[in-house]
This record gives sequence, C-alpha cells and structure tokens, in this order.
Amino acid sequence: MMSKIVSPRKDVLYLFTGTRVSYRDSATNLPDTQLYGLNYLPKYGLSVATREIMDLPGGGLLSRLLYFRLRHMLLFIFTSNYRLIFGPSLVYQLPLKILFRSRAKFVLLNINLNSMLAKYRRNTILYRSLRALVLHFDGIVCLSNFQRRDLVTEHRIPESKLTFIPLGVDFAYYQGRESVDREDFILSVGRDKGRDYLTLIESARKLPEYRFIIVCSPRNLKLLGFRFLPPNIIVRLDIDATELLKLYQTAALAVLPTTPDGEGDGMDCSGQTVLLDLMASGVPVIATYRAYLDDYADDNQEIISIPPGDPTIMAEMIKSLMTTPARRDELANRARERVLAEFTTEKMAGNLATYFQHFLN
Repeated sequence: MMSKIVSPRKDVLYLFTGTRVSYRDSATNLPDTQLYGLNYLPKYGLSVATREIMDLPGGGLLSRLLYFRLRHMLLFIFTSNYRLIFGPSLVYQLPLKILFRSRAKFVLLNINLNSMLAKYRRNTILYRSLRALVLHFDGIVCLSNFQRRDLVTEHRIPESKLTFIPLGVDFAYYQGRESVDREDFILSVGRDKGRDYLTLIESARKLPEYRFIIVCSPRNLKLLGFRFLPPNIIVRLDIDATELLKLYQTAALAVLPTTPDGEGDGMDCSGQTVLLDLMASGVPVIATYRAYLDDYADDNQEIISIPPGDPTIMAEMIKSLMTTPARRDELANRARERVLAEFTTEKMAGNLATYFQHFLN
C-alpha cells in the first residue's frame, strides 16, 4: 500500500499588516527594519516565509474594498503549512485559529495590544471578549518591559506568555551617515496618532531663529485642528525613504514629541522606530518621556528626555543643544554605539530565533 505523501511543514510565517513587497526585494535600497529580523532568521537554522494582503488574488482590490480586520482575517488561509505564525495583527485571526483548531503556534508581535485593551476597557463585554481571545496566543513578544508589566498587572495576562525582545533597526543602512555636514534645522518625524506636534509647534513659536521640519501624514495635521503654522516650520507629508534619509543625514537635532503613556490612540511605544533610526543616524534626540525609553536609551547620556506637553521646557532644551555642538556630538556618538551594540535587526532576529525555538522544539 502506497503511503500518503505529506508536505513538510515550514518553520515560521510572518504575516504583515501592510505591504512589504519592496522591503523584501534585496535590490531595493530600503532599510530592513520593517522586516523585524525576517531576513536574518535563516542564519539561525529556521525556514521562514512572509505573506501579506498583496499575495492574495486581487490583493490590491481587496486592500481597498475590505475593512482592516477582514483583510487580516483572510490571511489565515496562508497559515496551514507553517509551524509558527508571527505578526502584529494576529488578534483578528485568533477566532479562526480556535474554530479550525490550528496546530500552528501563534506568536503576536505586540505593537498596540496594550492600547487596544485599554481602549476597550470601558466596554465590559468587548474587553472580556478581547482578553479571552488574547489568552489563546501561544506567545506575545513585547517591544518594551513597560508593555510586559502592564499586560500582567492591568490585564492579568499570564507572564509565562510574555517576553521582552528589543526592536532592531537597519544600522548598516545608516552607517557612516554621521560624517556628513549637518545643517541648522530641527527635525521631527512620525505619522502615528501618538505624536504631540502641538507642543512642538508651540515650542517653535518661541524659537523663531531656528528652522523646523516636520515629516508626518495629513492625518497628523488634521488631528491638530488648526491651519496656521509659524513661518519657521516646514511640513513634509509622506515622503519616501530616500528623502527621509537625506533629512536624517543633515539634521542638527531631532525632537520626538509624544503623548504620555496611556493617552491617545497611538502605538504602545510611539516613536520607537524613529528614535532608533535617529540614534543610528547620528542625530542627537530630545524625546518626550515614555516608559519604553528606559529600555533603549540612557537619559542625559544618549538622549535627552523631557516631560510631556510643556513647550517652554522643550524650547529651552532645543536652544541649549543648538548652541552647544559638542554636547550634541557627545549624545549622538553614544547613541550610535548603543544601537550598534544592542538594537540591530540582526540582533533582534537572533533573539526571536531563540524564542521561536522554544515553541518549535
């Protein structure tokens, strides 16, 4: 009797929230940060693949027609041939995992689970339903210790399901960028809802002698609710990676203004990727304090953190650093060394590989 041939199950499938086609193409000159270590996992003996909405027939049309949650539920059809599923939007696939009794391990990359749980806490039924779903994850990768502690203490998620793995960025993409001539402008970058551009703009009003460039999306300006900016602010909307790199190469200083922890609809660690990009690029950073900063930079050594929502303190710190180039260089050099030592995509991949093996073995 001929035995049934069974295709071997591959190790890891990354399911992405947005499109990563251009990032997956090694011929494109884009940072690999958005791959979350995917491209380095084979070095650690893991077979890995990636899927997104554009991999479905008619994916472009589906991405325009379907609601966000439905789009990501559809990606469940890719999961059957993999042993471990990893990604930031797996919450929407958990009902299907339960319904079809999937054998795969589902590991969440926690981008905004804490914010989601806090948002739904006002509705007892929705909150309990979401928390019950979350308990079906086999593992949750937190990008800060604050997320991990909050899930345990505020939402009673078992600590055994949680791990902290630092985010990594493409250091090689920015390597050597610190040696170029820098201009006298202050840069601020970010598109998520956790940015506090209002405080930055009020600070800029107090410093008419300096030029500010804000890189954001139209949504950020709409959220501010006003139309008139001071003349020393230039806004660049949704620029591409090449243009952004030029700004990283030439900015004298960067400001990362965010809302306080637990406020607004931003990501749990709003500004995290931009912070590491700036540090890797050799740009000194002033950042509104959020708890995740404790895991990534030492205050007054690698960045300067300031209290949220205070344009006067922000303006004073900007002026202090803009008038002391040696201090800016000191912060920037230490920050670059820290990223190279701890926060590259390759190091993130190594940490993920160790964690994934815990489930695969």
